Formats: sequence, C-alpha cells, structure tokens
Amino acid sequence: MEQAAVSLVVAGGEAIEIPPEARERLVARLQEPFAPSREHLLEALSDPGRAAPVELDDRGKADLVETLTFWVEEVGRDALPPGLGELRDALLDDLDARGYWNR
Repeated sequence: MEQAAVSLVVAGGEAIEIPPEARERLVARLQEPFAPSREHLLEALSDPGRAAPVELDDRGKADLVETLTFWVEEVGRDALPPGLGELRDALLDDLDARGYWNR
C-alpha cells in the first residue's frame, strides 16, 4: 500500500500536511524508549493509509509540541523532517491563542 501524507488539524479546522517520511520518523520518535507515553499520539498517527485528517485534543497537541520541541533542541529545527517545524509552530500558535499554557 502506498503511504499517503497525513494531515493534522490545528486551529479553526486548518490542517497541516506532513509527508509520509515525516510521519514515519515522527512515529519512530514517539516509540523511542526514553519518550514519555504517547500511546494516544501513536494511535492517531500510525495508520499509513489514513485519509481523514488527524484531530487531536489539547492534551494531544501539547504532547506533540513537547515531543517536537525536544527533537528541535537535539537536532535543530532545520534538521527536522519536512513539515514538522511548521506543524509545531501551528500547534503552539493554536494553544497560545486559546490560553492553554495559562491553565
């Protein structure tokens, strides 16, 4: 089966699309032994043939931001797979705009 790009819904129904290779690397990152439990994210992102956009709740968005932030700190934003830096920024903007971090 050919793997499709995956779309993740951020603010107001806007979707950020990430290519199949980036999805694969993100899933691998979420499965690393030192990573905190991210089963809810793995479940949402693991289906390579998924056609519908992935919709995460605020906890899922925050967990994904945390995972991507640690990754950026390790390798730098430019070394992330295509689309993941933009996804992180969009999720941060969405959570910031709704005051998530002030709860």
